[in-house]
Amino acid sequence: MRHVHLLLGALVLGSCAAPQTAPPQAAPAPVVGTPAPAPSPTEPAPAPAHELTPLGTIQLAFSGLNDPDGFTAELVSQALTDIGGIQLEPLATSSFTVGTRGAGGMRYLSASFRVRNAAAGGAAYAVARQNLTLVAASTASTIGETAISGLQRFDGSAASPAIAQSILPTHTMTLDRTTDLVRPKLGGEDLQVFAEDEVSVAPAGTVRLFPYGFVVRKKGAINTRQLPASPATGQFDGVVTVAVKLPLQANAADDPFRFSMNFAVMDDSRTRVTESVEEQGASSDAAVRAGVLGANTPIMTLCGSSLNTATGQFIGSATTAGNTARLAKLGGNIALKKVALAYGVPGNTRLSVNTAAGLASAYSTYNGAALSFGSGSSRRGGSVTLDAGGDFTFVSKAGDGAPAVTDQLVYRVADNQGCSSTDTTADVNVSGRVWFVNNTGAAGDGRQTTPFNTLLAAQNASAAGDYLYVAQGNGTTSGQNSGLILKTGQTLIGAGAALTIGGVTYAAAGQPASIGNSGGVGLTVAQNNAVQGLSISGTSGGVSGTGFGTLTLTVPSVSASAGPALNLTTGTLTATLDTLNSNNSATSGALLTGVGGTLSVTGTGTAGSGGTIQGAANHGVSISPQNQTLTVTLDRLNIQNNRGNGLLARTTSNETGRALLTVRNSSFTSNAQAALSVEQAAASASRTVLIDNTVNNLTSDGSGFSVSTAHAAAQTDEFIAQNNTITLDPGRGSTIGIRGLVRGQGTLRASASGNTVTGFSAHGLAWYALASGARADVTMTGNRASTSSGNALEGALVQDGEATISTEVCLNASGNVLSGPPGLDFDGLYLWIPSGTPMQIQGLTGNARNYLQGQNPGTTVFVDGGAAAGTCAVPTP
Repeated sequence: MRHVHLLLGALVLGSCAAPQTAPPQAAPAPVVGTPAPAPSPTEPAPAPAHELTPLGTIQLAFSGLNDPDGFTAELVSQALTDIGGIQLEPLATSSFTVGTRGAGGMRYLSASFRVRNAAAGGAAYAVARQNLTLVAASTASTIGETAISGLQRFDGSAASPAIAQSILPTHTMTLDRTTDLVRPKLGGEDLQVFAEDEVSVAPAGTVRLFPYGFVVRKKGAINTRQLPASPATGQFDGVVTVAVKLPLQANAADDPFRFSMNFAVMDDSRTRVTESVEEQGASSDAAVRAGVLGANTPIMTLCGSSLNTATGQFIGSATTAGNTARLAKLGGNIALKKVALAYGVPGNTRLSVNTAAGLASAYSTYNGAALSFGSGSSRRGGSVTLDAGGDFTFVSKAGDGAPAVTDQLVYRVADNQGCSSTDTTADVNVSGRVWFVNNTGAAGDGRQTTPFNTLLAAQNASAAGDYLYVAQGNGTTSGQNSGLILKTGQTLIGAGAALTIGGVTYAAAGQPASIGNSGGVGLTVAQNNAVQGLSISGTSGGVSGTGFGTLTLTVPSVSASAGPALNLTTGTLTATLDTLNSNNSATSGALLTGVGGTLSVTGTGTAGSGGTIQGAANHGVSISPQNQTLTVTLDRLNIQNNRGNGLLARTTSNETGRALLTVRNSSFTSNAQAALSVEQAAASASRTVLIDNTVNNLTSDGSGFSVSTAHAAAQTDEFIAQNNTITLDPGRGSTIGIRGLVRGQGTLRASASGNTVTGFSAHGLAWYALASGARADVTMTGNRASTSSGNALEGALVQDGEATISTEVCLNASGNVLSGPPGLDFDGLYLWIPSGTPMQIQGLTGNARNYLQGQNPGTTVFVDGGAAAGTCAVPTP
C-alpha cells in the first residue's frame, strides 16, 4: 500500500459572520464575502442551532500522487497575520487504486489530522466546539469552479481542468484484497453532506461553499464530537480524515501528480452522520454510528440509499463543482435545499399546504429531473393526505399540542431519472390545541375533520389555554344548550369569526354559531378568556364571571331570559356586541362591578337593534367601576320597565374608578327611577355623553338624565346632553328632565343643546353647585322645556351655592324656549344665587335679566342675586 505525507497549509481568514439560512435557488448563487483588513485576534462564538459558523479557511496540498515510491507533501504557505481557523497536525495517510485505467479505475486517497481546539497560531479557544467541519470551498484560484487548485502532472504542466470536476469526496476507504471490493474503513467515516441552504453564504475569501465536507471526531470517543474548551499546549483532542477518489486516466502521464484542496473551517451546531455512496446497501453501518451519537441523530442519505430509519434525512445529492450552475455532483439530480423543513399547526387543526409551499419547495432539481411524492403518513398517528406534487393536508393525532410536540410528516420523494428516497421527514410542530364542535354530525374525536357533536364533549376534553371552535352546524343550540364553563386562558370561537392563530386562518368567518343554557348561565368565564363569533343565551344569565382577569368578548348577542345578560365582577373587559338582552332579572339586567376596559353595544343600524333590557328588579344596567376605568358605549338599546334606574353608574369616595359613558339612539321607557343616573364620588373624573335618546316615563315617577358629583378633591367631570327627547308624567313626583349637580370639590362642565323636555313636575333642566370649592360651567343652547304641571317650579334652574356656602357657576344660555302651564306666573329660567357671590354669565352686558331675556326670546327670566360677566368652560366635544 502506498503512503501519503500531507502538510497543512497555514490557516487564513478569521472571524466571519455566521451564515444566513436563506435557501438557495435551483442553481445556487453564493454570496461572496468581502476581504477585510486583518483584525486583532478574536474568538468566534459557538454556532446557534442548525447553523454553520465559519472560523477561517485552510488549504491542504497533496503531492506525488503517482510516484511509485510514495507521496510527498508540501506546505502551502499563507499569511499568518490573519486570525481564527483551527490548529491541525498531520497524523496518517493512505492511498490505493482499483479497477482499470481509463475504464472506471479509481485512486482513493485519505489523510488524517489531529485537531486542537485552537486558532491557527495556537491560541486555545475558550469555548467548546461541537462538530467542527472542513467544508469544501471554491476560491478565486480554484480550478473549474471546484474546491481544487494547483492541479499538475508529474512534469509540472497543468493537468486537464476536467479532472478537477471528477475528484469526489468519500469516507475513508479500504480495499478488501480477498474480494477486490472497496468499503468504508471503520472509524474513518467523516464525510458529511449538507442541504444547500446551509452553505448558501460564502465566508470572506471564498467564492462559494459546497454542500460537503469532513467532520472532526473526538479522539478515543465514538459517542461525542465535542472538543473541550481551553486545551493545553499540545492537547489535540480531535481527529479528522479528508478522503477523495479520482479517476485513473487512460495515460498514466495524464494523472495528476499534485493538487491542493480548499476548505472553510465551520462550527456545526447539528450533530449528524452521512451514509456515503460507497457504503449504501445491506452492509451500511450509518444507523449504528448515528445511534451511538444519540437516539435522534439524523442520517444524511443520497440517491441510491436503501437505508430506512426514523431519523433518515434524504439529501439526494451534493454539488461538487459549479459556482452558479451545477457542473459536477455526488449523488443524483435531486438536492435538499431546506435542511430545517418544518411546518407548524395547532393540535386537532387541519393544515393545508399548497404546492408552492409544499414539500417540493424544499428541493432543487437538476438536468431535467421532475419530482413526485408519495407514502405520506404521520409519525405520531395523525392524518395525512399527500399529493404527487408535494401539496398536502395534515391533522395531528387527537389531543396533540398541549404540551407542544413535534410530529413528523413521513414521505418519499422520487424523480423521473431513477432516484428515489426511502422514508424522509418534514417536522410538523404541533403547538396549542383547538377542539372542534359541530352539532350536525356524528360524535367525533374533536379534530377539525371529525368534530365533537356536543359542546359538553369539548368542555370535558379541553384544558387551560386551549381553543374551542363551534361551527354554525344546524344554526340552533341543539347539543350546545347546557352552558359552557371556560378554563383559564381558553379562547372560544364561533363560526361567525375566523379561526386565526399565529396569523394563519384555519377556518374563514361565516354565519355565527349559537350556544345556550336552558337551565342556567350560558357562558361562565374563568381568567383571561377570549370569546368571539357566536351568540350566547341562558336563562339565569348570559355571560358571568368573577375575578376574570381579562376578557375579550366580540359576539353578535348575549341574552338572558330570566337574569342578567352580563354579570361580571373584577377584571378588565374588552367587549363589542351587536345586541344585549335581559328579561326579568332578579337583580339588574346587566351588572359590571369592579370592571375596567370597554363595553360597546352597537346595534345593527335600526332602532332598538341593540337589544332590550327590561323587567329587572333593580336597575336595567348597573355599573360600579370601583377602582377601574370603564368606557361604555350603548347604541340603539331599549331599557324599559326596570324597578330602579334605567342605567346607574356609581362610585364611592374611597374608590378611584370612573365610568366614561356614551349613550346614543336609545330609548328609556317607564323605568321607576331616572332613565340614567351617574353618581361620581371617586378620585377621578367621569364623562357622560347622551345624544339622540328618547325618554318616556309617562307611567312612572322616574326622571330623565342626572349627573351628580361628590369628590373629596378637585376633579373635572363632563356632561353632554344633545338632541334628546324626554317625556315625563306631569302629575307624578318631582321630576327633572336633565340635571347636573356638584356636591363636592371640583368642576362639572355641562353642555345641553337641542333637547326637548315635556311634562316635568319640578324642572325641565336643573344645574347646581352646592359645596364649597364646587364649580359648574353650564352651556344651554336651543333647548325646549314645557309642562302642564301646576306644581312645576321652573323651566330651568341654575343655583349658585347656598346661604352660607360660596361656589362658582358660569352660565352660557341662548336660544332656549322654556315655558310652564299657560296662564300661570312661571319662570322659564331662574338664576338663584343665595351665597352672594355673583354668578358669571358669558357675554353679559348691562342688566343680567334683560341680557338673558334677549338671548332666550320667549323665556321669562328671573335673576335672584348678583351677576357678572365671565367665560364658561365647555366639555370636550
